Amino acid sequence: MLGCCRDRPACSPIGLHGVCGRGVLEDRAVVVEDVTDLGEAYVACDPLDRSEVVLPLRDARGVWGVLDLDSRSIGAFDRTDADALEGLIERSGIGRPSAVG
Repeated sequence: MLGCCRDRPACSPIGLHGVCGRGVLEDRAVVVEDVTDLGEAYVACDPLDRSEVVLPLRDARGVWGVLDLDSRSIGAFDRTDADALEGLIERSGIGRPSAVG
């Protein structure tokens, strides 16, 4: 189920497809430079979004959610952003860093 959201509500429940599902299933941060490259595999919650970064949130039991950030600019996120967000998640106490890459 979708939790906090800014602006337009996203589709909910999202399930294990799209970029959020990929982050959960692969248990790693996923950075998408241009969402249009994903074609039909992209779950468009806002048609103006152009890039995305998704980070799994996990505890001792496994993944319990994702942090999903979208931008209306192509290439707004890169691996440096994902690494910084993973550090923030860990320091905040809401999750542990990715098990994979």
